[in-house]
Amino acid sequence: MFFVEFGVAFGETTKYLTSRTEAPFQYHGFDSFEGLPKAWRQLPAGAMSNNGDIPKIAGEGIYLHKGLIQDTINQVNFESTLMKIFIFDFDLYGPTLFALKHVSSEINEGDIVYFDEAFDSDERLILKNYFLDKFDVEVIGASSFGVAFEIKKTKV
Repeated sequence: MFFVEFGVAFGETTKYLTSRTEAPFQYHGFDSFEGLPKAWRQLPAGAMSNNGDIPKIAGEGIYLHKGLIQDTINQVNFESTLMKIFIFDFDLYGPTLFALKHVSSEINEGDIVYFDEAFDSDERLILKNYFLDKFDVEVIGASSFGVAFEIKKTKV
């Protein structure tokens, strides 16, 4: 498995996934760990900050990349034959769109893509204009916040 999480914050999802994955895996998490760069919903700028500290999550194959996504995304080669699970949890339109555009050519049949704010108006635009037009998908899970898709076929 090849996990990619865009928006790690305190590392709760990282800990959950990596502690329950028995197969060999790589996990790459991206975050500034400084919190939101601007207000979002009812949260002020700086909310969800980990005071700039990378969460202490030890384990083989776990890599946390600190900084803005446009500065750190090139630290990872997303070409992998492993099944990929992409988690988009940046909350904000700009970073989410940037990350999706960067990795979309590496999303393959059978991969899982999860959008944590899928029902926010900004993320719905990303889904409609940049995701669903490139992939045939099956919804495999949903909550009041997010939607998980399995990629059935790439359209491009």
